[in-house]
Amino acid sequence: MSAQKTLQIVSRFQNNALSTLRYEENPHVLDKESVAAHLSRMFRLAGYITPQLKEEFANHKESATLIEDLFFNILFHDDDEIVSGKDISTFNKTHNAHDDEEIAAIMEALASLETDQIALEKKYVMAFREKKTLASQIAKVLDNLTGNQVAIEQLIGMIHPDYVLLCIDYIEKQKGISQTTDVLIEEQIQRIKVVRKGLQDDAKHVSEIAYDLKTRGIGKHDIIWNNMQKLLKVDIQTYIPDKSKVYFPVWEYDIDSPIPLEDEP
Repeated sequence: MSAQKTLQIVSRFQNNALSTLRYEENPHVLDKESVAAHLSRMFRLAGYITPQLKEEFANHKESATLIEDLFFNILFHDDDEIVSGKDISTFNKTHNAHDDEEIAAIMEALASLETDQIALEKKYVMAFREKKTLASQIAKVLDNLTGNQVAIEQLIGMIHPDYVLLCIDYIEKQKGISQTTDVLIEEQIQRIKVVRKGLQDDAKHVSEIAYDLKTRGIGKHDIIWNNMQKLLKVDIQTYIPDKSKVYFPVWEYDIDSPIPLEDEP
């Protein structure tokens, strides 16, 4: 092993992970998150559920290396984005469509490392994409959970009915992998619904969100607020989401007859 080359690769990948932003195409996440921050979220979540996973899968054929494999899946799963410096937002992405090119680019970026080091990464990059191992399947659940969590925290996406329902569908599809992760999935789905209901019941808070958008130079407060109010009236229990509208900004989506407000917060 070349210590110098190994340290250089780590520096390059870490710096790229810090500068590569997720959600670039997603107007519902205004404060973008780096790939490095995303990995940190996943590692922390994986760490906190490690005791439960060990207990749940104590007799599974992968039990001996499950946690090690899980952490390696997380570590390497977004290296294509780190290498390219670009993240494609979830609902614009066709998963596994460019595996060969992306893996080749990763291998080229690692070319200065030893064969066994490169082989280790390739093993887990392939595992995450193929989703045949328990560890890779759990890693994918954590990927989806943490991806949704950023949008929940920033609230704007919870106003948008198409985005809300597709976020729920996105994570609900991951049920059945593990009892441990199923609990997290159900909690996140309920949280999405609670956050949306809270916004429906708090016009003042919605007005404050609209004002924040205005201060960022995004439209007029009254128009934004009016659009948000209309979107919040949509009943997500009966509404059928339209994927083509999922990235319509709330300040442009269904704008008509804006109701001006007398005061702004």
